[in-house]
Amino acid sequence: MKTALSPKIILTADLGYAPKFNFGGGDDVTLLAARAGAGYQILDNLALQVKVEHYRVGGEGGEANSRTLVGGGVAVSFKQHKN
Repeated sequence: MKTALSPKIILTADLGYAPKFNFGGGDDVTLLAARAGAGYQILDNLALQVKVEHYRVGGEGGEANSRTLVGGGVAVSFKQHKN
């Protein structure tokens, strides 16, 4: 999902689910991934961004590992000028 609240603010979000994910050698696990982000356009070609990601991996025994990552950055866009 991607939406613009105003010409300068952009919100993004997605959710992923894999019930039989295999890391390559072990048993199948359930993988759940959720991401949300926001961006604010400062100038025509410069924006600030922040993103939050949450991952959860669970096995058949009921044990689960989860992690949350938070990050931010600056996005620069380059537009081709027409002659």
